[in-house]
Amino acid sequence: MQNNKRPLEGEIALVTGSAGNGIGRATALTLAHQGADIIVNTRQSIDAAQEVVEQIIEMGRKAIVCKADITSESDVKKMIQQAESRLGAPSIAVIGPGGKWTPAALTDIQIDHWEKNINNEISPILLLAKELLPEMRSRQHGNIIVIGGYDADNWQVAPEEGPYDYALGKSGRHWLVKTLGRKEASNGISINAIAPGPVHRIPNDLIINILSKSIDPPMESMYPSQIDVAQTIAWICSQKHVTASVINMPGPNPGSVT
Repeated sequence: MQNNKRPLEGEIALVTGSAGNGIGRATALTLAHQGADIIVNTRQSIDAAQEVVEQIIEMGRKAIVCKADITSESDVKKMIQQAESRLGAPSIAVIGPGGKWTPAALTDIQIDHWEKNINNEISPILLLAKELLPEMRSRQHGNIIVIGGYDADNWQVAPEEGPYDYALGKSGRHWLVKTLGRKEASNGISINAIAPGPVHRIPNDLIINILSKSIDPPMESMYPSQIDVAQTIAWICSQKHVTASVINMPGPNPGSVT
């Protein structure tokens, strides 16, 4: 008898920043296509998030919108409580949104921008881990995936090519993934980072068609697309033995992060 069960069937995935035009939305749709029910998180784009929910429901999966600023402790707590009451405790969390790309010489960086960028990169991991890890530990099962930056740990670019605070934030994400991943491995929890460089954007209206027909994204660029990143995330979520790892996805110009 043929087994038609999808790899992520039975999983509940929280995908942060999944109402936009990039990796978050593609990831929410890809994980749903693989069988997961989805918590679509957005900071303010409720209408766009609802569109993603409707697409997921059309796939035969469950989905809800949870509005939250993932740098706010109170917002994160409320989001997880709402998700648990409406859909269930997340067994997968994808942490995407971070700092802004604003290249500047070190002497020109404004301290408020520096602090905000570092906070936006690091705090979501702390806040979501605090809320999600106890339940994941009790189940001895869970996947946390963070969007990092290609080669951020060894960046050697001029300040006019890339911002210090952005790269430092991505490197901090990688350190947290490696540290927490080793610590939580014995609890059945995998914690990894996907680290793309420049990403080629495929229009949102093509994503469902590409997923449903299992066709490769159009090769209009040498860079990976947001679907390539999302499918890598889906693979990470379907296995149990890779953890504390940073999976790099360079384009044709390694060392460049945008």
